[in-house]
Amino acid sequence: MLLRNISRVLYSPKYLFWTNTATGVLFFGTGDLMVQKFIDKRSKIDTNRNVNSCIAGIYMGSISHFWYGFLDRIFPGTNRKMIIKKLLSEAIIGPPFAASLFIVVGKLAQ
Repeated sequence: MLLRNISRVLYSPKYLFWTNTATGVLFFGTGDLMVQKFIDKRSKIDTNRNVNSCIAGIYMGSISHFWYGFLDRIFPGTNRKMIIKKLLSEAIIGPPFAASLFIVVGKLAQ
């Protein structure tokens, strides 16, 4: 019950941007830690790399918040036709967002 109430508050319109941004940070940061530990098999975590990953998470979390909000406004509803339109928009316009992420991460790594 408590978790449901917390979730309801975090995903309310008032806090949704911050929740989405924090989720991006959490996923990117945790993902980088897992790669460093289990794939790269590093004994010492590269904190600079992890901070850069978290910054990329801020970028993607906030951009995604506005992007998906935009899609929901121009294609309202959850019927099959609207979902297909959202997916097509994502497939056509999504790659430039992904490319911008690589540019941001590349700049951070310099």
